Amino acid sequence: MGIKTNSSRKWIRSRSKGIYSEVNGGSGGLYEYGWPAAGELESDVVCQFLFEESSATLFDEVYNIGATPKVSGAYPAYSQSVGGDWVDLSPGVAYHKDAWHEKTVPSASLGPDTSDVTFECVAKIDNGATANGYVWTTMDSAAASGGVNFIWLTTPQFWISTRSSTNTVVTTKLNDTIGVNDGQIRKYRIVMERSVNQTLYVDGNSLGSGNIASMSGGTIPNYQLGMGMQYNSGDVTLRGTLYEWRQSNNKTNNSGGPGGG
Repeated sequence: MGIKTNSSRKWIRSRSKGIYSEVNGGSGGLYEYGWPAAGELESDVVCQFLFEESSATLFDEVYNIGATPKVSGAYPAYSQSVGGDWVDLSPGVAYHKDAWHEKTVPSASLGPDTSDVTFECVAKIDNGATANGYVWTTMDSAAASGGVNFIWLTTPQFWISTRSSTNTVVTTKLNDTIGVNDGQIRKYRIVMERSVNQTLYVDGNSLGSGNIASMSGGTIPNYQLGMGMQYNSGDVTLRGTLYEWRQSNNKTNNSGGPGGG
């Protein structure tokens, strides 16, 4: 995308649709989410959550798809503000054990089927988190349905687990060489080039790829959608905060961020 970056750049999003630009000034600048065009209007974008609701259901910016809360104690915790370089990402939604947002019915509009797909999210994993957690998922693992899981494990590793409609499963395991359970906000981007590989970028830097050629010919449907949650048994809920989530059914979309996103 040709995004300029430097250590003092601030990354922000605009609440007003259609106002997206990069403003350079001195050694820093401003980045508004979705550059160079409105994030939810960019080509092939099928879903985008901003986590700006103050309670209850989250709604996506493209099809107004709702994700309802699974409440546990004080979580999900809405209206989470953030300062520093990320100040204009506020608000976000914080998750903890047994609390998440979910869309429990299929949405055909979200299924990448046989196309390439890019998933992007801006998230914080809690400082000192000591439990595995799903950052997000588009499948029902318990029912062995097709989709994609993105998980952070305390080993520490990232897992991208992808299941096709033919029940071919590919799990790419990538070492967390950063140590992301430090309470810092980061941009995560997964690029899936069908019949080739799936690659994870963190703040624009590749952590590695996994071959998914075995999925050639199989579709990847959307069964459900979970934010900060688990569908299978066990406590694998995210301990952290989500600020953005976007799905594009191509391999080229990139909303930007530190290191180019």
